[in-house]
Amino acid sequence: LLTRVGRRMAEFPLDPTQSKVLLASVDLGCAEELLTIVAMLSVETLFYRPKDKAAEADQKKSKFYQAEGDHLT
Repeated sequence: LLTRVGRRMAEFPLDPTQSKVLLASVDLGCAEELLTIVAMLSVETLFYRPKDKAAEADQKKSKFYQAEGDHLT
């Protein structure tokens, strides 16, 4: 048997932890931010890095670097 929250979590095609955090984010007023984070975590990588242009790809990716940290770099 599922709880009410469990039934709502099951509606998402996500890991249970991600589903629960999205549902909680609505009550906490940060749904937009958490939706962005969950979307980023649900894909393997955002950057294409062809072997023959690895140096160029690395240079372009470095433009996204943030010293204070982020999920991209």
